[in-house]
Amino acid sequence: MADEFPACAESLPQPLPDERIACTSVRDLWLAILEDTGNPHAGVDFGIRRRPSALHVVGHLVMNCATLAEAAEVGIRYQSLVNEAGRFSLASERQYTRLLYEVPPVPVEPQQVEAGLAGIVTAARWVTGPGWAPGSVSFAHPCGGDPGHYAEVFGCPVLFERPRYEIVVPTADAHRRWNPTDPALTALHRRHADALLAQLRRQESAANRAKAILQTSDLRGIRAQDVAALLQISERTLRRALSDENTSWRELLDAVRHERTRELLSTTSWTLERIAHEAGMSGAASFVRAFTRWEGVSPGAYRREA
Repeated sequence: MADEFPACAESLPQPLPDERIACTSVRDLWLAILEDTGNPHAGVDFGIRRRPSALHVVGHLVMNCATLAEAAEVGIRYQSLVNEAGRFSLASERQYTRLLYEVPPVPVEPQQVEAGLAGIVTAARWVTGPGWAPGSVSFAHPCGGDPGHYAEVFGCPVLFERPRYEIVVPTADAHRRWNPTDPALTALHRRHADALLAQLRRQESAANRAKAILQTSDLRGIRAQDVAALLQISERTLRRALSDENTSWRELLDAVRHERTRELLSTTSWTLERIAHEAGMSGAASFVRAFTRWEGVSPGAYRREA
């Protein structure tokens, strides 16, 4: 199973807290792996290979958690130190606790999501020991391989084409003390993780963080609430932060559309209609008006000069 996973997967980036890899770059690598191997189970086979070092300080924090609920809190709190590919949340009920996953508003391969959820179950076993399994795992996409293989990896029923992505754990399991812990070591790791989180937030203004997401996103239909979700803040907080930085969501999206269309005019022979569509604009006429406002010349004139 894991030992049979192709060696090229080892080239998947393991980002440092201040060197996260853009979602689109990770997707490109997954596409290359899938084309090279033809393995429909590449995602889960990679996810079960995850080691604590892949998550840096977050991995060490998870290993020193006493309960699965504590490990989930650590993962959600410090997720941005590892990546911003989607968003996790926890829903606790009397009988079951659900770890929910929302995919990012950028194209992702099913195997990327499968790798993420398999990695979560693997990390849970750092706390519980290797024999533990969740109650069930659900994916919103169709099954792309052998259902039996997924059941073997997760050790539980695996459901496809469900309303949401989730890992369901009996609440008794979530709050059971599985692991002897070292409080002093946990405090040390948390201080380090909190310092990295504070540093990350100081380094990047809301406008720069939102713009970085827009630059690697499909601009067709993207909304402020989509970007806010990736930043793990509310849409209202994002808009207020942008206002404090003397800009707005509309201005930010306008600037990225400007960059995208200028690049496409310079590097492709696409029609104006296609470029407008790629930039998330309503049509060629609105694109011409906007581009003329941005550059002082028409798209045709800009392309000839470029």
